[in-house]
Amino acid sequence: MLEEYEAGNYVIAGGDFNKDLLGDSSAIFDVSNEGYTWAQPLPEGIIPEGLTLVSSLDPEAPVPSCRNADMPYTPGETFVLTTDGFIVSDNVTVTACSVIDEAFACSDHNPVRMSFILN
Repeated sequence: MLEEYEAGNYVIAGGDFNKDLLGDSSAIFDVSNEGYTWAQPLPEGIIPEGLTLVSSLDPEAPVPSCRNADMPYTPGETFVLTTDGFIVSDNVTVTACSVIDEAFACSDHNPVRMSFILN
């Protein structure tokens, strides 16, 4: 990604980073992460300069993007967090990014939508 950015290209990379992109999703979503050690915060300094991790958190109405799949989804009981997001280069302006609340109907992930402008 950094090589493409340095070549003057736009960079947008989205996916499941398998890390707690919010740093402390258990506090944000008021669900215990006890026993779930796989979802650690993204290490500091891992995103190179010129690239930015885009958060999909709506502080007014937070929706998790991922749930643990060791049990059926039960709101308030199932461990949930945000592992899905985007990395963009600084020549991309993000105008919106949010998790679509589908209550994990088809997967252990909810979809994440991002709108952006190429500068």
